[in-house]
Formats: sequence, C-alpha cells, structure tokens
Amino acid sequence: MILDLAIQLTNDQILKRHMQLGVELEKHRVDKQGNLSTTPFPDINQCDVTNNIKREFAVSQAEFVSPKMTTASQLYDFMTDTVKKFNQVMSTDEILWPFSMPPDLPADRDQIPISVEPKESYQYRLESKARHELGKAMNTGVHINLSLTKPAMQKIVHQQPDLVTQQDLYVKMAQHFVLNRWVLTYLFGASPVVEENYFVDDREMVRPVRSIRSSRFGFGNNVMGDYSSVKAYAKKIEAAVATDKLIEPREFYDSVRLKHAGSKDPADLLTDGVTYIELRTFDVNPFTASGISVEQLQLVQLLSLYFLNQPALLTWQLPQLTQQAKRMNNHVALEHPLALSRYHREGVELLQDVEKFVDDQKLGDESKRLVQCFKEQFKCPELTLAGRLTKQVQDKSLLSFGLRQGERLMS
Repeated sequence: MILDLAIQLTNDQILKRHMQLGVELEKHRVDKQGNLSTTPFPDINQCDVTNNIKREFAVSQAEFVSPKMTTASQLYDFMTDTVKKFNQVMSTDEILWPFSMPPDLPADRDQIPISVEPKESYQYRLESKARHELGKAMNTGVHINLSLTKPAMQKIVHQQPDLVTQQDLYVKMAQHFVLNRWVLTYLFGASPVVEENYFVDDREMVRPVRSIRSSRFGFGNNVMGDYSSVKAYAKKIEAAVATDKLIEPREFYDSVRLKHAGSKDPADLLTDGVTYIELRTFDVNPFTASGISVEQLQLVQLLSLYFLNQPALLTWQLPQLTQQAKRMNNHVALEHPLALSRYHREGVELLQDVEKFVDDQKLGDESKRLVQCFKEQFKCPELTLAGRLTKQVQDKSLLSFGLRQGERLMS
C-alpha cells in the first residue's frame, strides 16, 4: 500500500514536498578595518540556536548548520535568522565577512589562531596546517546537503530502469553534479579577487575572475572521487588515507561527497548506505546574510530532479568525463566575470533542456521562470554573482564593499 502511494507521486509533488535540503555556511569574523579577528569565539550559549552554530578551523571562523527542509524559502529564512542571532552575540567592534575569500591575512601565518575546539578536531587541524598553505585553508563556502524522502526514492527507482536501489539514485545524482559543476561555478562563483597576503609568493591575480575558490588557486588536494559506485567511492578515499594522500577521510575535498548521516567514515557507506549527498562547490553569496539565495536553493532542487530523469551514464565513460569536467570548471572559474563563457552555448542548451523538462513534467510557471532567469545569465554575464560583485572592486580589492555589506546584511 505504501509503495503504491509512492508510485503515484508526480514529479511536481517530489520537487515541492520531497526534495530535502540542508545548508552549512562558513564565515569569518573581522574587525571594522577588515582585519581577521583574533578574539575568542563568541559565547553562543546566549542565543537560542546554539546547536546550529559550530566552531571551524580558525578561531575567526563560524559554521552555521541548518536542519533539512523541503522548502527553499523556509531554509533561507532559518539560515538568515541563525546568522543574525550569532551576530548579536559578537563584539560590536566586529562584523561577519561576506565573502568566500578571506580578508587581509597576516604574512606570518602563525598569527592566525587555530581553533582548539572541539578537542577531537584539534590534532587534525594542526596536521592540516602543516600540510597545506594556510591562506587557502582560510577559504569559506556553502555546502548544500541534498536528500529525498523515502516515498520519492521509491517512485524514482521504480520509474528509472537504470536505478536498482536507492543507493544508485544518490550515485547518479552525484555523477551529474560533478560533471556539471562548471554550470554552478559560472552562475554562482563569487570570489573574483583576493585580498593581501592570500598567496605566500609574489603571485597576484592580474584581473578579476569568476571564482578563485573553485579554481586551481582555491583550497583542495589532488584526490578526485570515484563516483562509479558507492563501493568505488569509499575505497578510493580509504586508499588515499592509507597512502597518506589524505590525513583523514574528512580531508577529501572534491565537489561532491556521498554521506551517511552522523558519520565521517566512508566504510559506513558500505554497511549503512548513503543517506544524502553534499554539494561543496558554492561560494558564499555576498548579497544575502544566509550566504545563499532562495533561487539558488530552488535551482539545486530542480537540477537534482532533472538529473535523476536523465539516461544512465556508462561506468567506463566516467574517468574521461570527470577529467573533462574538471578542466571545464577551471576554465570557467578563471574567466573574466563580465565575459561570455567559452561554454555559454552549452550552458544555454542545458537550461533549455531543463526548461523542456519543466514543461513536460508540468512543474509550474515558477520553475519555468527560475530556469529562464538563469538561462539569461548565460547570455548576460553581468547578471551573475561574479559579474555583480566585480563592479564593486576598487584597487583590486573588495575591502570597502565588504565592510559596508557586512554591516548592511545584519541590519
């Protein structure tokens, strides 16, 4: 009976009621001059969202975590409220930095205090500091956690011949997001410049780009995920840890993670299964207090449903396609924000196909307008986040705008 009811679900019902999102947002505290904060972490026991605020790598960093929700506007409101409540317990001499790229960093990296809490993460952070360039480790971003309700998974598995189990569903979704990361980088990249001392050498960015964080100059490592199956994914990470390419599984920084709720051990995926995927590619949106907009969240939901309804990818094709997608993403990330992308035609064609999917599945006028809005951004790059943000750059810096925006977003 329950399966029969699930099979009767329409794609419109799945999109509106069964596509679950959660958000993790990282931000730095800075003083009113834009210097990285070195003051102790605020006393979050004073606010009623204590469980949704966590300490991050540096003392200056905070992470804001939402529960999973099916409505993008409710999730947006929750994150906005959580960030503002944290701001209220911060020092009045500090603001939240609105960008992914860190503020002006001290040339002496030892002046950047590393968070000792939680204690179980401190040793890992010290090892990470020793292994990685600390400036890049100070990048912040937005992670979107994506899952479906059980009825939705039953319906999709039932109607898609290439999906045998619910695990296959999450693998397929992850594959498509990895291969189409460049689309999200084009639309939502928002790190066009760096502030002083980001690079340890004399290198500098001679012009704005779409997303330094999503490019080869951002934070990451050379361990790419194997998304051919859950087993292959877990084994690739375990092998990287065993050969010291990764300190721990949590150091796996590819753009998509397969996750089991409450666990960081990839071995648990093999016994307990995947319960959601984590999309890690998003720069902080500097035009919202929540770090992400309702429209961004809605597009992720829509793309997820669209990807699940596409033909299966052949396993033997994945290595080549993944390498190609990585090159495409780096190209897009390092393009000038106001220039047409070399892949703008592919972007328009993809969104035209999504628009046709919306029409065929009767997903409604709101979804159609959403797709048309983002399709227009492929034709008009000045409408993208990076395009809008680049107009605020002064003397290769976003400091002045960042200080004003940090104040405005909390008002």
